[in-house]
Amino acid sequence: MRNIMSALLLLVTACEGRVTESRLVALVYDEAGVPGGSADGGHVVPPAECTGRCCPKNCAVPARDGATYSGPECYAQRDNTGQKHWQLRQTMSVSESPAGVRGATVAGVLIWRSEFQSVGCNTPMGTSGFIQLLDYDRETQTSRVGFAKYERNPAKALASGLCFVEDTYDDPTYRLPELYDPAWPKGLPKPMPLPWRVTPSTTKRVEKDFRLPGDREAVLARFAADGDLAEFEGLFFLDEARGYLHGFSPLTYVLNYDDATHYNAIPIREAELTMQTNDPEHPNCVGSLLGDNPALPASCDGTASNRAWGCYPGSCGPGAIAPASVKGYFLLEEVEQVKNGTLGQTLCHLFPESLGDWSGKVACREDPRWNPMDPVNGIPKGDWCAATNDVATETCHDAFRSVSYSTFQAFPIQEGTCPAK
Repeated sequence: MRNIMSALLLLVTACEGRVTESRLVALVYDEAGVPGGSADGGHVVPPAECTGRCCPKNCAVPARDGATYSGPECYAQRDNTGQKHWQLRQTMSVSESPAGVRGATVAGVLIWRSEFQSVGCNTPMGTSGFIQLLDYDRETQTSRVGFAKYERNPAKALASGLCFVEDTYDDPTYRLPELYDPAWPKGLPKPMPLPWRVTPSTTKRVEKDFRLPGDREAVLARFAADGDLAEFEGLFFLDEARGYLHGFSPLTYVLNYDDATHYNAIPIREAELTMQTNDPEHPNCVGSLLGDNPALPASCDGTASNRAWGCYPGSCGPGAIAPASVKGYFLLEEVEQVKNGTLGQTLCHLFPESLGDWSGKVACREDPRWNPMDPVNGIPKGDWCAATNDVATETCHDAFRSVSYSTFQAFPIQEGTCPAK
């Protein structure tokens, strides 16, 4: 999963059971990697409809209208049922951290960039440019995870399929010539100066689920040069009967477009993805349109705080706002090399809520203390430590924590890749 999010989602479930009434599937809310639990009937497969004034009437493809199983609640544009490939696209993303993207302004932009511009689909503010993709190949037992090339027109995207970006990302003005050489766990890539090669991450399905942080070093070692997954960018565990996916990538990329010709590629490290489909038998939706949300405006277009997308009742665990999430971190010196065109500042400057006494109007390197070879005294203090993948300390504070929640719908994805522009 070297491209991501992604995404790559923090809700987990554990057991399956069925009763004839209401097609109940009991998917227990356990923490990631914790086995067991007893069926509590907490997860109800949504009905094959979206109810409320804000449900689009002409958004789903005709083949999906009137379906007798789960899918229309997210207006899936493809039916993954029984297919060789499960293909999904992000329809909403809300970040809990870093603090600098949690605020209403940036959060709202990311909401709209996860949407196409479509009055008929109740997304009049949609701008596209921030759409994570997942394509799971059931025959090869691999998946591709990455971000879509910019496409604002939903009809064109549906007709051709969205396309994974494959490109070289560089910004000579903000490139750092050399970065520190840390003592990190085996399999975790060293800090990277630009340029970066951005591709969809090819990930391999594994038979046994993993637990983090307990299995961290063992999982990372599998991606070292002598590891059994050296040719892959990530791994994932999938229980098709439960509709549950748990993935991990040492390094992946988030893509965010300002428009069709300007984008940022942002490395996210140790990205842990979890995803729960609404209906395990018909994996077309991860989350639901909240069509009956009375607080939505007349246009029905949502914001990060007043969302049009979220959890169908019973489909999310405590504290989750969507049934997919990604946990990871951004390395401070890598995001210092990424300048956001819309806001005119590097992401090192944007991501924290405050840089404390660290000066600089648009970039961290404007402070006279800046020294990318000294990760203790030569950079601002992040809230996370890459060496341990844990909270920052006085001697390790070189990263910003990232936690985001997402929803997805089935959508066609092209077989190959596309250049970013």
